[in-house]
Amino acid sequence: MEKGDKTRVTKNSGLTAAAIRTLEDDTWLNDEVINVYIQHAIDRKLEQVGHSKGKTPRYWTLNSNWWETVESNKWSQEEGFDKVMKWSKRAKVGGANLLEVEQLFIPINRGSHWLLLVISGTQRKVTLLNSITGAGLPSRDAFRAVRKYLALELGEKYVAGEWRMADGGSPQQRNGSDCGVFVCFNALALMLDLEPKKAFGAADMSAGRRQVAATLINEGFRGELDLF
Repeated sequence: MEKGDKTRVTKNSGLTAAAIRTLEDDTWLNDEVINVYIQHAIDRKLEQVGHSKGKTPRYWTLNSNWWETVESNKWSQEEGFDKVMKWSKRAKVGGANLLEVEQLFIPINRGSHWLLLVISGTQRKVTLLNSITGAGLPSRDAFRAVRKYLALELGEKYVAGEWRMADGGSPQQRNGSDCGVFVCFNALALMLDLEPKKAFGAADMSAGRRQVAATLINEGFRGELDLF
């Protein structure tokens, strides 16, 4: 299997062999792997809580292109936010519906570093989980962008004083390549109602990469891979 192999290894998600190879030790995960893994976890969580199709999902994720879109030089910031708001509207988590969402996950890549934003509409809370504190994206920049997003998304229902911004909560990595795995497991821990720092750590990364690979190839948390 060559590193650039575009052979599909999954039927529904369309993940390639090249994407799966990023789960080898000491390798940066790519966006395909992170987006699909978190979506698989959400699909299983929604099944667990008895989500009814057509209703606002209590758990959701926005594509890792979120940050790139709102900060891109290709268009104005307003155009960028308009684009991501179309994503949330399509997923039924836009507008006032966002206040019904318990956890909205937004994986972010900046400066070759992955981190995770989590918006809780029910708790009026935004959490930034970063496996190298201060790396990639300063918390002030992340919170500035998410406040703008909330104000535009919620309109008159946005009351700034109701929202808390929390920086921290992620276990810390010991190398420069595991950040994507930390994003996957920070999201998973929260969906399992676990405190990330108590759920996993840097020593679990090699086994964690294998678990992510197995889940992706299995196309979800089914059978022996069901952690929910």
